[in-house]
Amino acid sequence: MKPIRLLAAVGIVAAILLTSGLAGIGKPKVSPDKLYKEAIEHLDDLGRDGFWQAAHLLSYVEIEDAALLEKGLEEADEFMKVASARALLKLASAEKGEKAKAYAKKAEEALWKIVSDEDADLYAREYAITTLGDSGCKENAGKLLEFADKAFEPELGLAAVYQAYKLTDEMQKKELLEDALTSDRIDLRVTAAVALADMGELSKAKDVLNELKNEPSMRGLLAAKLLENEELYRQLEKSVIGGPDVEKIRTLERRCDDYFKKAQEAIAKANKLFEENKKLKEEIERRGGEAPGEGPGPGPGPGPGPG
Repeated sequence: MKPIRLLAAVGIVAAILLTSGLAGIGKPKVSPDKLYKEAIEHLDDLGRDGFWQAAHLLSYVEIEDAALLEKGLEEADEFMKVASARALLKLASAEKGEKAKAYAKKAEEALWKIVSDEDADLYAREYAITTLGDSGCKENAGKLLEFADKAFEPELGLAAVYQAYKLTDEMQKKELLEDALTSDRIDLRVTAAVALADMGELSKAKDVLNELKNEPSMRGLLAAKLLENEELYRQLEKSVIGGPDVEKIRTLERRCDDYFKKAQEAIAKANKLFEENKKLKEEIERRGGEAPGEGPGPGPGPGPGPG
């Protein structure tokens, strides 16, 4: 059920953009050293909530400055290591030759070191698993499945199974996801349901998605959209199987276009809010810590980060 997978992916990307504030960051016109410094500052200020901003900034480092990303692999901050590895893998995928292979190998070794370190931050390990899944290197799929079998933390095992699927398009160890649907932990049920929906097994995840669809949160919105997309696909399938009803198909296509348009509008709003927040922060800094129209007081709270 590839259309569901595609639309689910769009929903997930939109959710990440809206919750991380990346929609407001265009290609920065600053030096690589400044990008690196700003990435570290994001993580210093926001901790794990600054990961996606940091990764986004580092993604603009060009191949001639790859040494900066290699430096990032040696930083004490585990999130900086993962963000640097992510950017280095992106560079390697766009290049050819032994140098690109060496970059990819170095990045993957750093990621696996974090994944395997039981003392490392749980979220850093999960982001490392996600980065391995996004790498496109199918050789990592087998290692991810092996890790899923022995992972003590269930969320890491589920993440590993899902990322292995993304690398190979083959559903293996699906029983781990199915078992998690009945977990006492809502976060595990959500992770499993979204993964199964992306794998084309939405029927097995419907109970959990229906449980979440009215929740006033990003995951509630995602659950609702996954269910709506599945219904659209079912209607489209019926139209085609029952005969080429062109008007019905065009209506469904228009509805799908509407969803994309709404997602773009939401991203534009997030972009505007990000810019307004940025200007407000600059004004506060210009006034020496005084909020506009007020006396001295605390500065603004942390910037946007993933939910």
